[in-house]
Amino acid sequence: MVLSKYLELLNQEERQIVILKDISGMKHREIAKITEMPLGTVLHSIGKGWILFLVRVRYKEQMTIHYVFCSG
Repeated sequence: MVLSKYLELLNQEERQIVILKDISGMKHREIAKITEMPLGTVLHSIGKGWILFLVRVRYKEQMTIHYVFCSG
């Protein structure tokens, strides 16, 4: 499953924030309040999570394309 691999790339704190935002649908300020973290930390963790996810997806797409063209 893509989601579990994506979450494995994050540390525990980042994982918690991403789950609260992207799975639970909470607002950034709500997450900051609940986790007692600065809003900037919450925003950074969400951004980092999405960047890692996109890089992983893009890498997988490139490897698939490479395989298709090189398999002949």
